[in-house]
Amino acid sequence: MRVQRESLRARLRRFARLQARERESGWRIQCGELRFEKEDTLVLATLPIVGSLDRVDIHEGTGKRRILDYKTSAQRSSANEFHFEEGDGQLDPFHLLIRGKLRRWKDLQLPLYRALARLRWPDEDVSPSVAYFFLPERIDESSIEEFALDDAVFNSAMSCAQAVAENIGRGIFWPPRAVEYDDYDTIFLGEDPGNVLSVESKRLLNGFADLRPGP
Repeated sequence: MRVQRESLRARLRRFARLQARERESGWRIQCGELRFEKEDTLVLATLPIVGSLDRVDIHEGTGKRRILDYKTSAQRSSANEFHFEEGDGQLDPFHLLIRGKLRRWKDLQLPLYRALARLRWPDEDVSPSVAYFFLPERIDESSIEEFALDDAVFNSAMSCAQAVAENIGRGIFWPPRAVEYDDYDTIFLGEDPGNVLSVESKRLLNGFADLRPGP
């Protein structure tokens, strides 16, 4: 408990210094935990996007908004590392080209946050920036890092989100993909799920429509 308390104090001291610097540069906190419920939110393929924005800032000089998400993971990662992984296919709704290299979306958090902010403030000419407020265990690595989200990257993210929502609506959850902190692979005893699951199970994961009886 004492170690945790001291760690928290150290992070809060670093947070206070960073926050003071941001305030001096013109950013002030507009609101925190801005909630979007299913009755008033972005809807993709009948799937409502429900959640909360950790923090919304506004710049007193320019009036521009900024969406911040707090990250307190043990190790600091970049915004790009959170959102992209090396591509393993071809250009489709799940992939995009970044500086000539194929990348696959693995997280859509900050693009969806921008989409929600644009829904809340539709009349603004300039889209809000989106960023992570990193507060890792190594307090010297604490920082605010904006996620480079130009129109092309944002449109790619929304196309991916739409495709994911459509697959969910159709009951398609195949092919399986490894994700961080997922220990379900032990169920398959280290084998490729495609070699372990029954034909009927794979048909189910490929979409409920495949299981409907024919005419």
